[in-house]
Amino acid sequence: MFRGQFKGSHAIVTMRQFRQITPDVVMVEALHEVTDYKSLPAGILAGGDGILKMRIKYVLVKRDDNWQIIAAQNTAIMPAPSPPVAH
Repeated sequence: MFRGQFKGSHAIVTMRQFRQITPDVVMVEALHEVTDYKSLPAGILAGGDGILKMRIKYVLVKRDDNWQIIAAQNTAIMPAPSPPVAH
């Protein structure tokens, strides 16, 4: 992915929610804003400002004093559709 359409892209990641499930398991929700991409996957649209926005949830597990991402779920935040044109 980072060798193709997202090569050279730039992402700003903002942590929105952090929930500790157990001492060794956390869920993190983050907002990713991506710019400078070459193209987008089919069916994914950026906002009018050209910024691709995604909400990503991560599940992290602590193993041997290191946190590892064991699961992630990515949801694109699509721009609102344009209202229909009245005839």
